[in-house]
Amino acid sequence: DDYYDPRNSYLDDVIDRRLGIPISLGVVLIEVARRAGIKLAGVGMPGHFLVRLDGEPSIFLDPFDGGALLSPAECERRFHAVQGDAAPFDPDYLEPVGALAIIARMLSNLRQIHTVRHDSVALEWVLRLRSLLPGASLEQRSERAGALAALARFDEAATVLEDLAEEAPDQRADALVAKARRLRAKLN
Repeated sequence: DDYYDPRNSYLDDVIDRRLGIPISLGVVLIEVARRAGIKLAGVGMPGHFLVRLDGEPSIFLDPFDGGALLSPAECERRFHAVQGDAAPFDPDYLEPVGALAIIARMLSNLRQIHTVRHDSVALEWVLRLRSLLPGASLEQRSERAGALAALARFDEAATVLEDLAEEAPDQRADALVAKARRLRAKLN
């Protein structure tokens, strides 16, 4: 009923409710298959996460459609159904993605959901997790400071920015430190 309900992305809720979005259902499918000795891989096709039989480039499953088997042409049709007919399809969209890419995409989905719902507490938690992922950009990690500031946790927000300033290029570091000072000033 509500595709953007955050419970559709939290695996414990997905398992309890037996409802989820394609990526969370895909993770459940991959893990159940792993326990059964079947190797599946996630496919991060834009707009609609799929699963494929590992090592078999032409066997795909749509976890959102009850695990329906799809050919590459059917995957492309699903892509266009979500992205529009004019969107260019790249066959690389059907290549497997690793666990970190799946986690990053799930956190990105949750970031969007909690931002739209104005749930600052949940957003800060998601941004904290995202900042811990290898390869998280300086911008992604500094976004957490904004969420902390929205919760009036100015000291924590300033600390995040100061820590990031230590690894940022000089001009960016100066801006981060200045922002941290402004946040600390709100403590008075």
